Amino acid sequence: MFKLFEEKFRFGEGVINMTIDEAKCNIGKAVIYKPYDGCYNKLWDIGKIKSVNEKYVFVLYKHNIDCGEATNPEKLSLFK
Repeated sequence: MFKLFEEKFRFGEGVINMTIDEAKCNIGKAVIYKPYDGCYNKLWDIGKIKSVNEKYVFVLYKHNIDCGEATNPEKLSLFK
């Protein structure tokens, strides 16, 4: 799944800002993790939403596909 999106992620195409409510509606979809606004795209990470609670989005990243990592939704962008 990750290789299919890498080319578009590299250029930042198809991303929108994410909220916790958007994450709840998009479980199973691809996301981009950006550590801080304006960071260079080589620092971005690719993942897939596994689950969501009231505060965090649990994301399966390329380096850890077995366990979702708690991530603040404002650090994520939804791939469209």
